Amino acid sequence: MFSDNATINELTALLLAHGVRHAVTCPGSRNAPICHNMNEAGMACHPVTDERSAAFFAIGLSQSTGEAVALCVTSGSAILDTSAGVAEAYYQGVPLIVIAADRPRAWIGQLDGQTMPQGGALGAMARRAVDLPEGETAEDLWHANRLINEALMTATGQARGPVLINVPLREPLYNFNTPKLPEPRVCKRMRDNGADVVDQVAEAMLEARRPLIVIGQTDQAQEARLLAERWATLYEPLASDGGEALNEAMHILRNSRRLRQEEYRPDKILYVGGHIVSKELKQFLRTVKGAETILVSEDGELHDVFQNTTLVGSCDLHLLFEKLTKKTDKRDEAEKFTENWKTLLETAKTLCRNRAGVHSQLQTVQTIIEKADGMTLHFANSSAVRLGCMASRKRFYCNRGINGIDGSVSTAAGHSVGRRDGLHLCVTGDLSFFYDSNALWNAELRDNLRVVVMNNGGGGIFCRFEGLRGSEARERIVMASHAATAKGICLQNDVEYAEAQTPGEVEKGMEWLTVRATGSGRPRLLEIFTDSETDQRALNDYYEQIVSEYDTRMEKD
Repeated sequence: MFSDNATINELTALLLAHGVRHAVTCPGSRNAPICHNMNEAGMACHPVTDERSAAFFAIGLSQSTGEAVALCVTSGSAILDTSAGVAEAYYQGVPLIVIAADRPRAWIGQLDGQTMPQGGALGAMARRAVDLPEGETAEDLWHANRLINEALMTATGQARGPVLINVPLREPLYNFNTPKLPEPRVCKRMRDNGADVVDQVAEAMLEARRPLIVIGQTDQAQEARLLAERWATLYEPLASDGGEALNEAMHILRNSRRLRQEEYRPDKILYVGGHIVSKELKQFLRTVKGAETILVSEDGELHDVFQNTTLVGSCDLHLLFEKLTKKTDKRDEAEKFTENWKTLLETAKTLCRNRAGVHSQLQTVQTIIEKADGMTLHFANSSAVRLGCMASRKRFYCNRGINGIDGSVSTAAGHSVGRRDGLHLCVTGDLSFFYDSNALWNAELRDNLRVVVMNNGGGGIFCRFEGLRGSEARERIVMASHAATAKGICLQNDVEYAEAQTPGEVEKGMEWLTVRATGSGRPRLLEIFTDSETDQRALNDYYEQIVSEYDTRMEKD
C-alpha cells in the first residue's frame, strides 16, 4: 500500500515514468513516507546513513548504470550535507535527483525542530530547484506534476546535472492505505535538436485525428497566416494578421446552444510562440483532457499554460512552420476538424465587424482600427490589448512578456525613433498612460509618434468583476478612480493634444492623428473620454448579441 499523500504518490509515479530505478535513501522521519513509497513501487533502495557520503555514493551509482539516481533525505541540515556531492555532480553532469522532505512552510523560521529554508539550499549547484505545493486540490496536484516533470526533464536533459525537489509534508506522515499509484501526466523532452525535432512534430501532427495548432505572440507573422490556410490554427493579432475574431469564436464555442463542443476538441495540440491573451481559449483547452500537447519553442522550456503538455521540443520555428505548411496530407477526420474551425472563425469575423453601438471603448477601438490603416499599431495591456485583439485585423505590438501596465508608451516611442518612415500609434488606457507618462519626457520624439488615451476615470477592466460591486473599496481603491487628464502632461512635454467625448469627435480626432505633417515636428495625443460602466455594458451586450446571432444563423441553416 502506498502513502495517502497525493503529492508523494504523484512524485513516486513520475520517478517511475521517467525511468528512475535507483534511490539512495538516508534515514529520517519526515522523508520516511517517500522512502516507503519508493520501496513499495519496486525501486532499488540503497540505504546510506551519512548524507555527505550518500551524495557521492549516488554519483558512483549513476555513473555505473548510466541512469538518473534519486537521493532522498529528511528535513533540516541533511540537505546541506549533500552539497559537496551535488557540486561534484553539477560539474560532472551527473543526473542526481535530490528529494528533500520538508516541514510545513508555516513553521519555517519559528524555532521548530529541523526547519530551515530548503528550497534554495543548493544554490547555483542545482540546475533546477522546485518547491512543491502543500495542498492537494486539483490545481495543487497539477502544479506539483508540472514542477516534478520540469525537474526530472532538466536532470536528464541536454545539459544533465543535479536537481532539487523539495517536498513540504504535514503530519500524519505514516498512513499507507492507497492501493495503487496514479497514472500521472508525463512531460518528456524531444531528445534531438534542429531538423529532427521538426520532423517529429510534423509527423505527430499528420498522424492526429483532430490536430490543432495554437500560436502565441511571435514574429513569424507570414508563416502563421500560411499555416491557418492548411490547418486548424488559432492565433491573435499579436501573432499575425487576421486573428481578430479568436475571442469571439471562443465565446460562441463556450456559450452557443447550437454548437457541439466535442466537434472542436482536439486530440493533439501544437503550441508555439509566446503569450495568448484570450482567457476563453485557455479555459477551453484546459478542459480538453487526454489531448497530447506538444510545446515547441526556441528555448525548450516547459510552459504548461493549457495544463496538458506532454512533449517539449526546441527548434527553429521558421523551419517548423515551413515543414508544416508543406506537409498537408492529413486524415479525412483531420480535414473535417480543420473545416469546422475555419468555418467558426470566419463566421465570428463576419459577426464582429461593423457594429454600431453606444459611445464606449469598444466602439472607440473599432473606429481607431478603421482609421489607422497603414500605421504601426501598439496596444497597452489590460483592457486595451483585449479590445485590440477583438478589433484589429492587422498584427500589432504589445508588452506581453510579463503583461504589466508599465512601459507601453515608452516601448512604442522606442519603435518610433528606430523606424521613422511611418506613423506609430499606441493605444492605451488611462492608468497605463499615467503610469508611463514620462515616456513623453523624451527629446528624441518626433512627429511620427501618435498616442490614444482611453480615459474612463480608472481601471475600467475591474468593472467586469461582479463580486466587487458590493465592496466599498471597489471604485476608490481597486479601480483607482480619478479625474485626471493627459492635457497637462502634453503641455509640459510639448506634445500636441486633442480630446474627444462623442463618436463624431473620435472620428475627427483620428483624422487629425493620421496626418503626418504637423508642422511642429512633435508627437500628437488624442484623449477619448468614456464611462466605465457604459464600457462594460457595451462589452457584455456585444458578446451576448454575437452568440444570439450565431444561434439564429445556425437555426436557419
